[in-house]
Amino acid sequence: MDGLLNGSGTAKVGDIFQYIFDPNTKTTSYTMADAKVMMLNSDTGLLTYKSTWAGTVNGKAESETSYDSTLWVKRNGKWWAVFHQSTKIEKPHEMMTPATK
Repeated sequence: MDGLLNGSGTAKVGDIFQYIFDPNTKTTSYTMADAKVMMLNSDTGLLTYKSTWAGTVNGKAESETSYDSTLWVKRNGKWWAVFHQSTKIEKPHEMMTPATK
């Protein structure tokens, strides 16, 4: 993959690695759940899953849960991630909660 496009905008792979390996970013936990692979043909598979990350950024505790999908293609006997998409799961706004009587 040469870059990333998500709800926050776009980023280049180098920028992503800089963020991941930034000494001010510490990961305390990362989980993948409900992982499923749909084979589109013998050389192409779509991986979907729910991810949860927790850690600190500049000393401040943060966490994020998202739905993710990665398209994998087999080329010359090796599997390559050619596309990745991540959608952050937002908490519902209080205006969206059902009214109580």
